[in-house]
Amino acid sequence: MKHLYSIICSIIIIFASCSNKDHLSSFIDEDHIVFNEKITKAAEDHLDWVYDPVSIVRTLFPFHKTEGKSRLIIEQVMDSQDFTTIILTHEGILDDSVSGEKRIIELKRINGQWKIISIKLGFKCWENRGHTYYSGELCS
Repeated sequence: MKHLYSIICSIIIIFASCSNKDHLSSFIDEDHIVFNEKITKAAEDHLDWVYDPVSIVRTLFPFHKTEGKSRLIIEQVMDSQDFTTIILTHEGILDDSVSGEKRIIELKRINGQWKIISIKLGFKCWENRGHTYYSGELCS
């Protein structure tokens, strides 16, 4: 019951922290298995970043500042002892069609180790290149 409450609260907070125009239901699933393999390897190597969900996201999704007004926003929207959701938004991407990417990353502590259980990915297009809100639809 406590876990169900955490999930419901997480969903409410995710919807509240995203723009009204974002089409969260259209976000695409991103493969999280390769990321969990990196977490497992880092834990075997006793690297500190595997013990904190925000550090995991910062390490696995590095931000490379570009010449433009590129920015990275990390929001930890639900934090319980064994479950958390992090929204990672990268805006100002230097691409001809995509201006931003938003990932909704759910992590769960399993046997003392954080694992990614879901990654949802959405894109925001530059003006005249498609939708200007976050959606799973690709930009043109």
